[in-house]
Amino acid sequence: MSEGSETHLTYGQLQVIAVPSRLKLLRALTQRRLTVTELADAAGLAKSTTHGHLLELERVGLVKRLEDERLWVYHELTPLGRSIVSSNPWRLVVLFSAGMLFALTGLLVVVWRWLHPPHTELPWGLPPIGAPPEAPLVDPILAAGTVLALVGIALAGCGWWASRRLGSPTLRA
Repeated sequence: MSEGSETHLTYGQLQVIAVPSRLKLLRALTQRRLTVTELADAAGLAKSTTHGHLLELERVGLVKRLEDERLWVYHELTPLGRSIVSSNPWRLVVLFSAGMLFALTGLLVVVWRWLHPPHTELPWGLPPIGAPPEAPLVDPILAAGTVLALVGIALAGCGWWASRRLGSPTLRA
Protein backbone atom coordinates (compact mmCIF):
# COMPACT_ATOMS: atom_id res chain seq x y z
CA MET A 1 0.00 0.00 0.00
CA SER A 2 1.30 3.42 -0.83
CA GLU A 3 1.76 6.03 1.85
CA GLY A 4 -1.21 8.17 0.82
CA SER A 5 -3.66 5.37 -0.02
CA GLU A 6 -6.72 4.59 2.02
CA THR A 7 -7.47 1.23 3.59
CA HIS A 8 -10.91 -0.16 2.81
CA LEU A 9 -12.20 -2.90 5.08
CA THR A 10 -15.15 -5.21 4.70
CA TYR A 11 -17.76 -5.70 7.38
CA GLY A 12 -16.26 -9.11 8.22
CA GLN A 13 -12.78 -7.64 8.63
CA LEU A 14 -14.14 -4.94 10.92
CA GLN A 15 -15.88 -7.57 13.03
CA VAL A 16 -12.63 -9.52 13.36
CA ILE A 17 -10.51 -6.55 14.43
CA ALA A 18 -13.19 -5.29 16.82
CA VAL A 19 -11.92 -7.82 19.39
CA PRO A 20 -9.25 -6.14 21.60
CA SER A 21 -7.19 -9.35 21.87
CA ARG A 22 -6.87 -9.53 18.11
CA LEU A 23 -5.70 -5.92 17.98
CA LYS A 24 -3.03 -6.82 20.54
CA LEU A 25 -1.89 -9.65 18.29
CA LEU A 26 -1.77 -7.35 15.25
CA ARG A 27 0.27 -4.77 17.17
CA ALA A 28 2.68 -7.47 18.39
CA LEU A 29 3.31 -8.46 14.77
CA THR A 30 4.36 -4.95 13.71
CA GLN A 31 8.00 -5.52 14.71
CA ARG A 32 8.67 -8.95 13.19
CA ARG A 33 7.12 -12.33 12.46
CA LEU A 34 6.29 -14.35 15.58
CA THR A 35 5.29 -17.86 16.60
CA VAL A 36 2.04 -18.66 18.39
CA THR A 37 3.93 -19.01 21.69
CA GLU A 38 5.61 -15.61 21.28
CA LEU A 39 2.29 -14.00 20.36
CA ALA A 40 0.51 -15.63 23.31
CA ASP A 41 3.17 -14.27 25.67
CA ALA A 42 3.05 -10.81 24.09
CA ALA A 43 -0.74 -10.59 24.32
CA GLY A 44 -1.08 -12.35 27.68
CA LEU A 45 -3.34 -15.06 26.23
CA ALA A 46 -3.40 -18.85 26.27
CA LYS A 47 -1.85 -20.52 23.22
CA SER A 48 -5.15 -22.12 22.24
CA THR A 49 -6.93 -18.77 22.39
CA THR A 50 -4.14 -17.11 20.41
CA HIS A 51 -4.33 -19.85 17.79
CA GLY A 52 -8.08 -19.30 17.39
CA HIS A 53 -7.63 -15.55 17.00
CA LEU A 54 -4.87 -16.09 14.43
CA LEU A 55 -7.12 -18.37 12.38
CA GLU A 56 -9.72 -15.58 12.22
CA LEU A 57 -7.09 -12.97 11.32
CA GLU A 58 -5.78 -15.31 8.57
CA ARG A 59 -9.30 -15.94 7.28
CA VAL A 60 -9.91 -12.23 6.61
CA GLY A 61 -6.45 -11.66 5.13
CA LEU A 62 -4.78 -9.61 7.87
CA VAL A 63 -2.18 -12.19 8.91
CA LYS A 64 -0.41 -14.91 6.93
CA ARG A 65 1.11 -18.15 8.15
CA LEU A 66 4.70 -19.02 7.25
CA GLU A 67 6.45 -22.35 7.77
CA ASP A 68 10.26 -22.46 7.69
CA GLU A 69 12.64 -25.36 7.05
CA ARG A 70 12.80 -26.25 10.78
CA LEU A 71 9.02 -26.72 10.83
CA TRP A 72 8.51 -23.61 12.93
CA VAL A 73 5.24 -21.85 12.14
CA TYR A 74 5.46 -18.07 12.08
CA HIS A 75 2.80 -15.46 11.55
CA GLU A 76 3.30 -12.07 9.95
CA LEU A 77 1.15 -9.17 8.87
CA THR A 78 -0.11 -8.90 5.33
CA PRO A 79 0.09 -5.47 3.67
CA LEU A 80 -3.56 -4.90 4.61
CA GLY A 81 -2.89 -5.90 8.22
CA ARG A 82 0.15 -3.61 8.35
CA SER A 83 -1.88 -0.68 7.01
CA ILE A 84 -4.40 -1.12 9.83
CA VAL A 85 -1.94 -1.06 12.72
CA SER A 86 0.70 1.24 11.25
CA SER A 87 -0.16 4.86 11.75
CA ASN A 88 1.52 7.63 9.83
CA PRO A 89 3.40 9.45 12.61
CA TRP A 90 3.91 12.56 10.48
CA ARG A 91 0.18 13.27 10.50
CA LEU A 92 0.22 13.23 14.28
CA VAL A 93 3.36 15.38 14.42
CA VAL A 94 1.79 17.95 12.08
CA LEU A 95 -1.46 17.94 14.07
CA PHE A 96 0.34 18.33 17.38
CA SER A 97 2.73 21.00 16.04
CA ALA A 98 -0.06 23.02 14.43
CA GLY A 99 -1.98 22.88 17.68
CA MET A 100 1.00 24.07 19.69
CA LEU A 101 1.66 26.88 17.17
CA PHE A 102 -1.98 28.02 17.34
CA ALA A 103 -1.96 27.89 21.14
CA LEU A 104 1.29 29.83 21.41
CA THR A 105 0.14 32.46 18.90
CA GLY A 106 -3.19 32.85 20.66
CA LEU A 107 -1.52 33.19 24.06
CA LEU A 108 0.91 35.78 22.68
CA VAL A 109 -2.00 37.80 21.26
CA VAL A 110 -3.81 37.69 24.62
CA VAL A 111 -0.70 38.74 26.57
CA TRP A 112 0.08 41.50 24.05
CA ARG A 113 -3.48 42.84 24.31
CA TRP A 114 -3.34 42.86 28.11
CA LEU A 115 -0.04 44.73 28.01
CA HIS A 116 -1.31 47.15 25.33
CA PRO A 117 -5.00 47.84 25.99
CA PRO A 118 -6.95 49.75 23.34
CA HIS A 119 -6.73 53.54 23.75
CA THR A 120 -10.10 55.12 24.38
CA GLU A 121 -8.74 58.62 24.59
CA LEU A 122 -5.87 60.58 23.17
CA PRO A 123 -2.78 61.14 25.31
CA TRP A 124 -3.89 64.67 26.33
CA GLY A 125 -7.29 63.47 27.58
CA LEU A 126 -9.55 64.18 24.56
CA PRO A 127 -11.59 61.33 23.04
CA PRO A 128 -10.65 60.42 19.45
CA ILE A 129 -12.83 61.85 16.68
CA GLY A 130 -15.68 59.52 15.78
CA ALA A 131 -15.02 57.19 18.71
CA PRO A 132 -18.05 55.55 20.26
CA PRO A 133 -18.94 56.91 23.70
CA GLU A 134 -18.35 53.53 25.36
CA ALA A 135 -15.80 50.82 24.69
CA PRO A 136 -17.17 47.61 23.16
CA LEU A 137 -18.21 44.96 25.65
CA VAL A 138 -15.75 42.44 24.13
CA ASP A 139 -12.38 43.38 22.70
CA PRO A 140 -12.25 41.61 19.30
CA ILE A 141 -8.46 41.14 19.37
CA LEU A 142 -8.58 39.63 22.86
CA ALA A 143 -11.47 37.38 21.81
CA ALA A 144 -9.64 36.25 18.65
CA GLY A 145 -6.48 35.48 20.63
CA THR A 146 -8.45 33.49 23.17
CA VAL A 147 -10.25 31.47 20.47
CA LEU A 148 -6.95 30.84 18.66
CA ALA A 149 -5.35 29.60 21.89
CA LEU A 150 -8.30 27.32 22.68
CA VAL A 151 -8.35 25.85 19.16
CA GLY A 152 -4.60 25.27 19.41
CA ILE A 153 -4.91 23.54 22.75
CA ALA A 154 -7.70 21.35 21.33
CA LEU A 155 -5.62 20.41 18.25
CA ALA A 156 -2.54 19.65 20.33
CA GLY A 157 -4.69 17.57 22.69
CA CYS A 158 -6.14 15.60 19.76
CA GLY A 159 -2.65 14.94 18.41
CA TRP A 160 -1.39 13.80 21.81
CA TRP A 161 -4.48 11.65 22.43
CA ALA A 162 -4.22 10.02 19.00
CA SER A 163 -0.54 9.24 19.53
CA ARG A 164 -1.31 7.56 22.85
CA ARG A 165 -4.29 5.68 21.39
CA LEU A 166 -2.45 4.48 18.29
CA GLY A 167 0.78 3.68 20.08
CA SER A 168 2.93 6.06 18.05
CA PRO A 169 6.29 6.65 19.74
CA THR A 170 6.67 10.15 18.27
CA LEU A 171 4.54 12.11 20.74
CA ARG A 172 4.55 9.96 23.86
CA ALA A 173 4.64 11.84 27.13
